[in-house]
This record gives sequence, C-alpha cells and structure tokens, in this order.
Amino acid sequence: MSPVAPGVVFRDLEVAPPRSAPTDTGVWFAAGAAERGPVDRSVALTSFAQFTEVFGDRVSWSVLADSIETFFREGGGTAIVSRVVGPTPVYSSITLEASGAVDTLTVRALEYGAYWDRLTVQVVAGGEGGTFVLVIADPSGELERSPDLADIAAAVAWGLTSSYVRCIAVSTGDPVVAAATAMTGGSDDHASIVTASYTAALTRFGRDLGPGQVSVPGATAQALQTVVMDHAAANNRVALVDAPDTATVATITANAAALAALATARHGALFGPWVQIPGLVAGTVRTVPYSALEAGLIARADGQTGLATEAAAGTRGVAAYAIGLSQTYTDAEYGTLNDAGVSMGRVRFGQVTTYGFRGLGSGVWTQFTAARLRMAIQAEAEVIATEFVFAKIDGRGLTQARLGGALNGMLLRYHAAGALYGETPDEAYSVDTSDAVNTPATKAEGELHAVITARVSPFAELVVIELVSLPITAQV
Repeated sequence: MSPVAPGVVFRDLEVAPPRSAPTDTGVWFAAGAAERGPVDRSVALTSFAQFTEVFGDRVSWSVLADSIETFFREGGGTAIVSRVVGPTPVYSSITLEASGAVDTLTVRALEYGAYWDRLTVQVVAGGEGGTFVLVIADPSGELERSPDLADIAAAVAWGLTSSYVRCIAVSTGDPVVAAATAMTGGSDDHASIVTASYTAALTRFGRDLGPGQVSVPGATAQALQTVVMDHAAANNRVALVDAPDTATVATITANAAALAALATARHGALFGPWVQIPGLVAGTVRTVPYSALEAGLIARADGQTGLATEAAAGTRGVAAYAIGLSQTYTDAEYGTLNDAGVSMGRVRFGQVTTYGFRGLGSGVWTQFTAARLRMAIQAEAEVIATEFVFAKIDGRGLTQARLGGALNGMLLRYHAAGALYGETPDEAYSVDTSDAVNTPATKAEGELHAVITARVSPFAELVVIELVSLPITAQV
C-alpha cells in the first residue's frame, strides 16, 4: 500500500457502496389530486416550483397544491407526493389515419387528465422517401419532434422515450401527412375519487422511503382518516389528520373519539381548524388544511434540533406564512378540544400558533412527541440492525455485544437531548442483546435479537405559576 499523504484519492468501483436507509423525520408524505403527474410512483420534491413542474398548477377541486406551498413556506425541506385519480381515468389521445382513412396509430398523452387535451399532434413528411415525423406541440409552441420514422413500429419505439406521449399501433399502415390536431378525451375522474383511490396512492409511499409524517390533506371522512392511520402504523410513520373544518365542537370531538378507538391511534394526531394563507390576489386569502402547516412546522423543528424530540407547538409552532384561522373558539371550547385529543391552532400575540401537540393514543401516547420519538428511534435502530444482516453469530457473543453497543450509542444521543427521561442513561433506557433474548433456539434459526426499553420524557403542556403578594412589612 502506498504511503498516506494529505489529499483526495478517487477510485473507480464496479458496484456502488450500499446506501443507508433514510432517517429524516421531517419528511412529509402527501397524497392528493393534481392537475397532472405520474400515478405509478411517488415523487420527492424540495420546492414548490418542483411541484408545479411535475404536478401542474392549482386547481379548484384540490387543496394539494396550496398545501404543498404552505409546507415549504413554513420550513419544510422534502415532500414526497403521490397523485390520486378516480377509478376510471382516461388519457387524452388522437388516432392517426393511413391512406384510405384507415386508423393506424393512436398517440396518447403520457399521463391522465384533461390538462393533456392542450397537446396537438402533427404528421409531416420525413427527409427520406416513405418516412414520416411526429411533431408534438402545445399553445406555447413545439415541444418535441421525432426523428424520421420508417413505420408505425418505429413510432411505437420512439414513443417509449417521449416526454409527452406514447404511441400504440392500431393497424399496419403508416400515417399520412396531417395538420396539427388536438388530442381529446383526457380525464382524471377526480369527481369519482373514493377511499380505494387514496389507498392506492398511499401504497406508493413504500416503507423504504423512511420515516416522516403522512397525510391526505383535507381528508375529514373517518374511513379515509383510518386508511392514513393504518398506513402510518404499517410503515413506521405518524399520521397528521385534519379535523372537520367546523365551528361545532361536538363534531370535532366525535371525530377524535372515533379515531382514538382505533388500534392504530398511537400513530396519529388530529389537527384543526384549517388555516388561512395569503391569496393570489391582494387582499384575499386561501384556506388550507392544518396538516400542511403542521408538517412544515415539524420539519422546521426537527431541522433546528437534529432530532425528533421537540413539540412543534408553542414557541416552535409559530407560523411564518399562515395569517389566520378559519374558525375560532372560546377558551372553554379550546379546553374541551384539547381534552378530546385535538391539537388546535390559535392566534397568539397576533400570530397563528400550534397550541397543542396531542396524540390520539392513550397513556404515554397522549403526547404526540412520544409517537414521533418512537418513530425516530425505530428508524435509526433499523438502519443499525441492517449492518448486522448476515453477520456471524459467534459463540462468544461478540456480535450480540456489537449490536448492543451500536444501539446504546444511538440512544445516548436522545438521552443527551433530554428526550429520554432519567438522570443517567441507565435510568432512561436499556438495550438487551444478552443470551436471555438471543437463546440457542433463536441463534439456530439465524436470528439476532435486541430489546430496547426507553422512558419517554413528557413535555410541559401546562405551566402553573403561583404568585404570592406580601405587604412591604413582611419578609420574602
């Protein structure tokens, strides 16, 4: 080996080194209807500009665009978005004709939706005899032009690489020269979206994408809220659920009670009311679900501390972009909602502020910080455990000890941040990888076990200050 010297060494590798699993707890997974965008995968975004590039402009029948904008304006760093369409969406298309007015080639849009009816398809003669060229355009001008195509098989092959269309052979004749003609018939069937449509969109948020918050912004139907909670429980995430946007407290508390009765209750929190953000025209406002604001606040808080240990409420829950709330309540009503497990936004000192961080579970899970801390620890523990897959389970217990040491090191960071309760690490948490959990039977099955026990620090939800006033003749 050559002597070590200061500098940079670059090596070509045949195989890239393995990437660790994501552990960023500030990510927001959001599913909703959009003007356009893929429906076969989710898309990670780091700005609202990226959202409009992939999913299009705002539409009157969806709150997704305004929600994503709010998330980024409130401090969000990464949103992973999955588009929802109805049960029977349709591609915009046009069928080209060969000689004799015979249908020969269908050119259809890359994605579902009426948005793509704006595209036109033109057939022009190619540079060589018998070839043809397809030209794709929209109102702004030409978007894409194929090379000379010898036949419809070549057109189908080219379509597989197109950024706008796909081509489907209908017969064997080649299309004749034709003027630019608009595609028609596109629909995303958004008026018929059902719970199953959202379930399909949520499945695109695979567990391998890591932890974070998950929402269907604006979903207040209990069946759909339940689907979101189920997803969070199955994928080591937490659900930010939107309460009904109503002044009727009983409606909201009933919703909270129904969700609290679910087996997945500890994985979610219910937020309300909805928030107002600046409108697109001066002097107007737009109303967006609270989940969008809270997702941004959580991302901001996690980014400030580096750990999912703080409640994104109170001083860490002050909105930077939201300017008002859709509903206000009396102090007594706020107390009722908080007792019911609803995390409420309030206007405090002229600023929209999250003034509750309640989870829907019972016991320790009444504080949402517990659910998010569990999520973070599990995500990091899974990454650590991955390093031990295929490791030898030796007879001296060295591999067990190394796993225990790695997990202890991870938990020590959380104790140092005050997230685990105890004066010393031994009081706050324990990791057991001993032979008590790694028995001869589990070792024979090729299993390596670890048991983590932790005491979660509560946050101060109510601060009581007693003031005693004395006459000037009395001693303090």
